Amino acid sequence: MPFRPISMRILWLTESFPPHHGGTSQDCDRIVSSLRRIHRLEIDVAHFSRTAKYFSVEEVKGGKLITMPFADDPAHTINLLYNYLSDPSNNISYTHLVAFGGYQPVLAFSPLKAWLKATGIILLRGNDFTASIFNPVRRSLLHDALHAADMISVLSDDLKQRLQSFYPDVNVVTTPPAICLDNWNSTESDYEQAAKFRQEHNIDNKILIGIIGQLKEKNGLSFFFNCVLKMNFHDQIYFLLIGNLEEGLKNWLEDKKDFFNIIHIPFMEREELLHKYPACDFVAMPFHYDGLPNTLLEASALGIPAIASALPGVKEILPEEANSLLFHPGNANECSQALANALLMTSKQKKELGETLKKRIREEFSAEIEADNYLTLFKLIS
Repeated sequence: MPFRPISMRILWLTESFPPHHGGTSQDCDRIVSSLRRIHRLEIDVAHFSRTAKYFSVEEVKGGKLITMPFADDPAHTINLLYNYLSDPSNNISYTHLVAFGGYQPVLAFSPLKAWLKATGIILLRGNDFTASIFNPVRRSLLHDALHAADMISVLSDDLKQRLQSFYPDVNVVTTPPAICLDNWNSTESDYEQAAKFRQEHNIDNKILIGIIGQLKEKNGLSFFFNCVLKMNFHDQIYFLLIGNLEEGLKNWLEDKKDFFNIIHIPFMEREELLHKYPACDFVAMPFHYDGLPNTLLEASALGIPAIASALPGVKEILPEEANSLLFHPGNANECSQALANALLMTSKQKKELGETLKKRIREEFSAEIEADNYLTLFKLIS
């Protein structure tokens, strides 16, 4: 029987999309690309861009890319978008409206859903939830959007329960996160470069802990380093920081430079990390809150264990064998114990845990599984 594309056309509102960097942009690109490629869905991405200067529409494989300058006046930006969408000469009609990532998609969601007569879904990330729920202006916008949505999708059962407790009348489902595993493998050359890196920095038999991504205070870095100091572990560990370092945190680390062995590398493209991850014995994610860091999936897929805050969804991703390396966010005693557990692990134990991690990620958190899950979700609310 010949293949027939599914009859859906989706308008996808986002602030996070390439060429912008960051985990949310990676997630958005991966989900949209997978749905277009695997399920032949037609998706027009409306990108509220911080760097674009002009409104533009580009035909791409599987839909359109509508780029709008992220103006100081959001009403102007969204009105320009609606002018384009409602222009009869463009002959545009959508079955679904998706809001993913950021402030303006949430602001635009309720009226556009009504005017376009589309089924509406909000893909709510943990960092968008935490940035809105205690902000009086953003909470009001989130409230309106959630009640206008036909469905809200979150990444973890924990966040689902928190939403349902606060908004008992909204429809919330859990759609687990994923990683694109195409070409996400460290090669023999990557391992050689990793070994050379350790040798160049005289790491020898010390433990190297990688902290990769947005290096901000709210991500718990000074808390984590203080735990290392209190446990007197600082002389046993090297730290590899990869990413843009927040100024306040940079100054804090400068004051403590005599206590830590820190190697800092500015932002690197994802592919470049394939020869940095294998240099690490562990990665650390001591976040106080926010969503699931992509680093967790990237490192786990390569067999690198994580010393991490037990944020919503983290325990749902990691196997039980990794629980000894987790701690409640902000709990210094538990964090210190997780560090001690990491340092006590033998090479054999780390290798066994690494193999378990790789198997779990590949079997349960691939981009293909994620695309199937979102397709099922869209069908449910059609």
